[in-house]
Amino acid sequence: MRVLQLNLNHCKAAQDLLSQTMVKQRINVAVVCDQYQNLDPPYTRLADANSQAAIWVQGDLV
Repeated sequence: MRVLQLNLNHCKAAQDLLSQTMVKQRINVAVVCDQYQNLDPPYTRLADANSQAAIWVQGDLV
């Protein structure tokens, strides 16, 4: 399992780059804070109540 952790600083470009990096580097799980917006499939997103911290899971690992 490959895991990545980072702060996205509410930046759309950073979030887009993370999505691309997860596919290219075969990252299974990303632990992020300050995401730009919620994700669409194929990601599963688990977040805190105010969506400032989240765990993104690619595929069906959950």
